[in-house]
Amino acid sequence: MKNYEISNANYVLSQLIDEPLKGKFKFKVFNVKSELEKKVEVITKSLEDVEDKNEREEILQEEQEVNIDKFTEDELEQIDLSIRQVSMLKPIIQFEKENE
Repeated sequence: MKNYEISNANYVLSQLIDEPLKGKFKFKVFNVKSELEKKVEVITKSLEDVEDKNEREEILQEEQEVNIDKFTEDELEQIDLSIRQVSMLKPIIQFEKENE
């Protein structure tokens, strides 16, 4: 995943922190959020003291290996998400048509 995708997905999951989630799904959200937070720390440290806009953009475009279980559409149906939030979560969603 690109650094900006990691940051965006982490941001949306942060918004869900106080949402009541059911069953195993809440633990999956917790695990994914924890993994993304580790990656965001790396991104934040990389961006420290970098003032050049092009260099910052280059850092945000870099890829990191993220070892998470993607969310399914069915799992995400239990929470209210805006189109913007779905868009930001897209890299960590396993869409049904991808399985075919």
